[in-house]
Amino acid sequence: MNRYLVVLGTLFLILFESCSNNSNTFTLTGKLDNLKSEYITIGSAISKIQDTVYVNEDGSFKYQTELSKPSMGYIVSENPQFFAMILFIKGTESHLTADASDMESVVISGDLE
Repeated sequence: MNRYLVVLGTLFLILFESCSNNSNTFTLTGKLDNLKSEYITIGSAISKIQDTVYVNEDGSFKYQTELSKPSMGYIVSENPQFFAMILFIKGTESHLTADASDMESVVISGDLE
């Protein structure tokens, strides 16, 4: 009987974990107007991330990464020079919109609003 309860309990935990939203994935989408570069760099020193992300012709992009802990991240472009800070938190999605020629135009929205 105890063995049956252990197996049943284990199956229940596996089912519960697979249905819960404890994802380690962080997703960032965005749109950068007036960006003349095809790529941006997204990174975080704390999470040891530095990735190059393709930007579509309309300025939109999507980036996903796996995180083990929250960290401050950054987005950088070269043409024009653009820089923004963003908080990376596992299991969340954020959206960034900005005019790449005006760093004060940055708006970040998403799960943590």
